[in-house]
Amino acid sequence: MSETQIPAYVDTRKVFHQHEELIGTVSLQSLPRFKESLANDQGIVEIALYFSVNDSKQRIIKGNISAHVEVACQRCLEPLAIYLEDDICLVLLEEESAAASLGPEFDPWICSEFKLLLTEVVDEQLMLCMPIVNYHETEDCLKQLEYKRVELSTNSSSQASFKESPFSVLKNLKNNFHKNTIIMPGHNYSISKQSTLEEEISGNPFFSFNNLKEFVKYRMHDHDKTREEPYAPIKLC
Repeated sequence: MSETQIPAYVDTRKVFHQHEELIGTVSLQSLPRFKESLANDQGIVEIALYFSVNDSKQRIIKGNISAHVEVACQRCLEPLAIYLEDDICLVLLEEESAAASLGPEFDPWICSEFKLLLTEVVDEQLMLCMPIVNYHETEDCLKQLEYKRVELSTNSSSQASFKESPFSVLKNLKNNFHKNTIIMPGHNYSISKQSTLEEEISGNPFFSFNNLKEFVKYRMHDHDKTREEPYAPIKLC
């Protein structure tokens, strides 16, 4: 892939109708939200974006994004190298209300201006494909901390769940774990350092959604505008 950096923004009046293609890189330093979840901000994101207008006059952004990054292992807190890759399939909308009419193959991206900030698109897409749990595959970090290994009964489907979207993982938590399971997040943004699964289901807004489209809309556009740290329990209607 080309090592040329993609532009910071594109003109929505031109880029779709001209069916432009952008292939290049984005530095981690230009992604303020995503880099906060990393052990360091050294690295490059590779991205390919293809802009078009379909037969329904929808403005489509398709492509692929990938990055080699380092995160903190959530058992030993030492750096852990991981590889992220995801496909992008967005529809550019001027109003959030239009998202309800999108097909299941599309995710909405709201932009009411002529300037579409590509770094914001990349930032959000990487956040969404970030694994829920990151830890070393070997037991070395456990032995160094003298943790007692607890054998869990797992199968191929539960192993694959770590690669699922945040929406799918949260949905499965409600069905696969006891309501009194203690939740201790790796990053503490709440008023309490721990809670039970039952408390999270009743007070964590991300458990309130039954479809991916509404979950993504809340995560990408509503959450940071309506909640402030430390997060207190709320219930969305």
